[in-house]
Amino acid sequence: RYYRHLPQMTRPTRQSEGFTLIELVVYLGVISFTLVTATMYAFEFAATRVKAAALQEVNRNGRLVLSRVALDIREASDINTGGSTFGADPSVLSLAMASAPSNPTIFCVTGTTLRVSLGDASCTSADPALTTSKVLVSEFTVTDLSVAGKTKTYRIHLLLNAASGSAPIEVQASQTFETTATIMKDDGFSN
Repeated sequence: RYYRHLPQMTRPTRQSEGFTLIELVVYLGVISFTLVTATMYAFEFAATRVKAAALQEVNRNGRLVLSRVALDIREASDINTGGSTFGADPSVLSLAMASAPSNPTIFCVTGTTLRVSLGDASCTSADPALTTSKVLVSEFTVTDLSVAGKTKTYRIHLLLNAASGSAPIEVQASQTFETTATIMKDDGFSN
């Protein structure tokens, strides 16, 4: 009787000591969904980044080539029409330059690379490349827009594509570039 006023010790009731099967399935489903979504997002981010880098490389090469060709046309004393092919793809542009070491200056495509030859009668794959190995030259066309006795003007058309290389992500980046340049030497105007 003495023990009556003491709280009785009761056996604990069985409470949750782990996860039920339904809780485990829901938990795994939420985690799986989160991981799949994060993986897809990361893959899309990587693909977008690779494509942006390819477009940047194509644009950089196109701007460099057009500015170099246009500058050389403006500084040329004449066009070597016998060494040039106009309106064909790929064209060859041969410029008569005033400076002996760079006469003639020839722009040509060998394989998928645009090259410049300075002071040599021909353009070969040994000449310096104007485009990088990350870019393929698909079209290089020079069109004669000259007016007899007035101007010596030429249009340069260039189509560049990104080279796929060994990247696991297929990249298709293409850009067309065009410019027009006029020979400024002996054009009848005071320069």
